[in-house]
Amino acid sequence: MKKFLVLTLLTLSASAFAQMCEVDMVDLRGRRLDTFRAYSYGDDCLEGMKECRKLIRLRGLLNRADCVRVGSQQPNPYPVPNPYPVPNPYPVPNPHPVPNPYPNPNPNPYPNPNPGPIPPGYGLEVTALIEDRLVSMNGFDASELYINCLSAVRTTYGSVDEILVTINNGRYAARSTSGWYSDTDICSIIEQQARVTGRTYGNTNRITGTLENRPFQIISNDRGDLLRQCVSTFSAMNLGQTDEMNVSVNGAPFRKLTTSGWWNTPAKSCTAMLVNIDPLL
Repeated sequence: MKKFLVLTLLTLSASAFAQMCEVDMVDLRGRRLDTFRAYSYGDDCLEGMKECRKLIRLRGLLNRADCVRVGSQQPNPYPVPNPYPVPNPYPVPNPHPVPNPYPNPNPNPYPNPNPGPIPPGYGLEVTALIEDRLVSMNGFDASELYINCLSAVRTTYGSVDEILVTINNGRYAARSTSGWYSDTDICSIIEQQARVTGRTYGNTNRITGTLENRPFQIISNDRGDLLRQCVSTFSAMNLGQTDEMNVSVNGAPFRKLTTSGWWNTPAKSCTAMLVNIDPLL
């Protein structure tokens, strides 16, 4: 009985010296989510802080909430900025301003014409000759372009052994095989070209020349449009088999192009010409 009385007295004494304290659980904007009450024995409401942090873990709020002692002088770890700041009506100018030693009032008017590989998400515009058929496709990135290519190729193209492709006005890429390209081969070639193609800026180019003895002229400011116009122009000539052409880029001296066999379609004539003049565009 005496032991029980002693324990009771000790408990009552501890409670007498303890103070009730509160801890708020707040979110990243300082808004109160919950409040915890506990006794503090000069330990800065340690029990309340423990209970608050325990519930943060249980509720899955780690790194999204924190515990703050109510009435403490600790600064709010997540201050909310004043949405209506009042400017100082009497600003004091800096008595010792430091001038910029490298003023640059005008941006560079000449952007880098070859800034490197296309970053993810840039967007890809493709113009290609797959065998003798002209095709255009696009994709958000190289992976989506591959999927879009499969959807187009599987329902349209049969046996293929030659490909010419330009992406986002990039250099022409010509591929051929002694066998046959499958649909996945075709789309893999286009995907790989998309991953290494640099963004280039368009310049107006004037291509003049003769195919066999028939004159032609094409004016274009990007390689995709040039490919489409070439196929359309050569198709309208209705020449059948050809083996000789003369071509000039932007008034430069003519180049004579020949083949030991035949260019028996407009697509093959265009491929021969565009691959040859590509470095001059």
